[in-house]
Amino acid sequence: HEKCTEEGCSFEGTRRVVAAHHMSKHGIFKGDGYKMIEVEGQVFRVLVGSSPEEVAQWREERRRSFPTRENIRKKEEHHAQLVEAGAVLPASKR
Repeated sequence: HEKCTEEGCSFEGTRRVVAAHHMSKHGIFKGDGYKMIEVEGQVFRVLVGSSPEEVAQWREERRRSFPTRENIRKKEEHHAQLVEAGAVLPASKR
């Protein structure tokens, strides 16, 4: 077993478990609510914590943005409006 390297923390476990503990309690995933994290140059919004209210909020936001036919149609309309207005789109969106 290994000990957590954070000063004042007495957590012990296998290397993998201690690494996960450190990320969730002392690292970028500590705390509650939404956080913006960067992974390999890409930024993601992640839910940190697991209170029922936070999970319910995350699920509702996910439901709203799920790629249903209606949401896909709205996105295509928005894209067409941007093109019509002369917007310069990234190569991946053309």
